[in-house]
Amino acid sequence: MDFQTALKQEKLDDIRKCPKADPHNHFVLGGSRRFLKEQTGKDIQPITEPLNSMQRNWTTLERTD
Repeated sequence: MDFQTALKQEKLDDIRKCPKADPHNHFVLGGSRRFLKEQTGKDIQPITEPLNSMQRNWTTLERTD
């Protein structure tokens, strides 16, 4: 089953079987905003409220709102 179909059908086991397509960093779990500002000149503000995309609890497939 492909990722999009598994996601639409909320089949968590099939979603977990799909390879990750994008390398990324969970910045809030260990990144340094100060380092990035020093390197790029961009000041990244901390997140002050949950992201809309995080409104679903994918470990239990239950809505959290």
